[in-house]
Amino acid sequence: MSAHGEKKTPWDRYFIFASAVVMGMCTGAFFYVTVYAPEYSQKLDIAEQLDPDAVVIHGAMYGGCQRANRCATFVLSDDYKYEYEVSPEAEIVKGKIQKEIADSLFDSLASVNVSNLDNEIVPKSCASHADGLDYLYDVTIDGDTYTLDTCTTLFAQNSTLQKDFLAVWSFMDNPTTTYPVLIEEGFLPAVVDRFNNPPNEDN
Repeated sequence: MSAHGEKKTPWDRYFIFASAVVMGMCTGAFFYVTVYAPEYSQKLDIAEQLDPDAVVIHGAMYGGCQRANRCATFVLSDDYKYEYEVSPEAEIVKGKIQKEIADSLFDSLASVNVSNLDNEIVPKSCASHADGLDYLYDVTIDGDTYTLDTCTTLFAQNSTLQKDFLAVWSFMDNPTTTYPVLIEEGFLPAVVDRFNNPPNEDN
């Protein structure tokens, strides 16, 4: 009987499955080391060029956006310069953020105890657990870095500071408009809201 007529035993199937898993892990590790890690390092170049006493913020979103591989990231410094990337494969956008938006964020950072918000917690539930968005920020102030995570630290989604961060996300996502579009809302609901609630011309 030829080899083509031989029946595979359960051990043969286990071996093939295990080999596929091992090959997948090796391939993933290879691409991380050779592609993703170097790209992430390049995104942080802006921070390396700044004064060590400058305020530098690295922001990243995670959760439901991972399904479409569209989890945005940004780097923002206190000279208003930023780098923004809407997805890992997208081109990095560089620019200067609107002064009022940035100043509001930096004022909020100055008014809170950032080191306290850095404390880790065991969350009962997070937006990202239900396919929503959570946000992670590494905030460097006077050489010290604090990690603020809307899921795993005392930094809350409904805090004033997070609302200021959302305004930053909105500007970077659509810097040509003066009216913030919250990423979580999506573009269509935001357009409808603007039509139904036009901005006050006196402001």
